[in-house]
Amino acid sequence: MMWWFIVTDGLLFAGFLASYGYARLLAFHWPAQSEVFSLKYIAAMTFVLITSSATMASAVHESKDGRPGGALKYVLLTAVGGLVFLGISLLVFLLANVITTRPQRDDVAGAAAA
Repeated sequence: MMWWFIVTDGLLFAGFLASYGYARLLAFHWPAQSEVFSLKYIAAMTFVLITSSATMASAVHESKDGRPGGALKYVLLTAVGGLVFLGISLLVFLLANVITTRPQRDDVAGAAAA
């Protein structure tokens, strides 16, 4: 069963990478990496992901050893790590103006012309 997850996860990311490459080939202008990415946020998100993997592995170990309290503690720590990751992702999107609360004038004009 785990193999199905690994294969489908690999196919999902292959699709993401292929669509990214296709979009980049068709783009007239592609922004510089420094305009889009901040290394401090990338480092923080990577740290949270690796830490949450370790806490989940610890939860599995605790469960196998018959300690449900310890397993629950590590699962909750993993969930907190996931929420921290989502919070950093939201912050990055807000700082990059990917998520806006109201449409921009160009967006409204473009939609009306289409």
